[in-house]
Amino acid sequence: VTQLVEGVTPATNSLALTNIDVTVEQWGIVVTLTDVLELTVKHPMLNIASDRVALAMKESAEREDATVLMASTNVTYPNTVTTRATLAATDIFNTALAITMNAKLEMRGAPKYMPDGQYMGLFQPPHKAAVLGSDATFQQASNFSRVAKLEYGYVGPWMGIDWVLGNFLPVFVGVAVPDTAAISATKAKYTIGTSGTMATANFQIKVVARETTTDYERRISQQTGNIAVVSPGSLAVQMPSSTSYVYDVYCTLARATTAYIVASRQAASSTFTITAAPAGTEAVAPASPANGVNVYPGFVVGNGAFGTCVLNGMALQTFITPKGPSDSDPLAQRRKVGAKFMRKSFILDNDWIERFETSSSLAAQIPA
Repeated sequence: VTQLVEGVTPATNSLALTNIDVTVEQWGIVVTLTDVLELTVKHPMLNIASDRVALAMKESAEREDATVLMASTNVTYPNTVTTRATLAATDIFNTALAITMNAKLEMRGAPKYMPDGQYMGLFQPPHKAAVLGSDATFQQASNFSRVAKLEYGYVGPWMGIDWVLGNFLPVFVGVAVPDTAAISATKAKYTIGTSGTMATANFQIKVVARETTTDYERRISQQTGNIAVVSPGSLAVQMPSSTSYVYDVYCTLARATTAYIVASRQAASSTFTITAAPAGTEAVAPASPANGVNVYPGFVVGNGAFGTCVLNGMALQTFITPKGPSDSDPLAQRRKVGAKFMRKSFILDNDWIERFETSSSLAAQIPA
């Protein structure tokens, strides 16, 4: 904006256009119902299958959106905490955290959603439990003017943010550092070897457990201290024993502390041998919570902070095969219920997104 001179047309400004390349992904699920199942079970199995398929697709979309939002770089922690590693079980969601995030987005000029003039917040059940059960500011305001918030456990608009409950967001748990002792359900083991090309130097490793049913990163080990390798060196890493997870292995460069992925989705109890240091261009390991601490991320976003690309004709589609014989099923022994979509979300403006991470006294509901 420039100051105008009477009768003089100001210089024009061009609108800059930046292309964002997005690779859309297709996701789908199919459930099979047998004729015996439909006949012998009292419950309406076709309706139940349809409901479960719908839930699975909603959760998949939430997971993919959350994965994209986790790449945002603005992070706020409760109280005086400044890193994920220093979160304690007592660092829970509170009104002060909501006020801080609202102020940060306003200072960065993030536009609000109309007509409410609020930001959108996505939080988890432990966040909701904390504000309902422990936050005095919320309770006192609700007691006098909005009793329904306490009667029905409803948060909704609060401190300039319209809160929406998500139930399929990332949850991280810190687990013990890999060492030379036998593996456990959560702990990995490493052995120094001489079968590779690793230099004579110190290296560090970390192991991350991915839930097999969701592919979410769940358990993040502490990163080891320096492991002295002698050329020609290697590091054999045996994964924890829990079969509810597959495991990613990360390793640093020589004499460094940033760990890069060197193996992905390894089976429980299997051994992967690191024979060479990473190049340093691979994906970086996620930050570790303190051992035994649960971490629950959430997001507050402004209008236009991120978008979703859906191919024409490839939005959510549902399918139910008709009852009766077919060429592939001549005896009419089965029916199938399924759904698919093809989409991908992406960040438009990182400054209009505020990620927050808290802990909770509530244990993470993840597989053993």
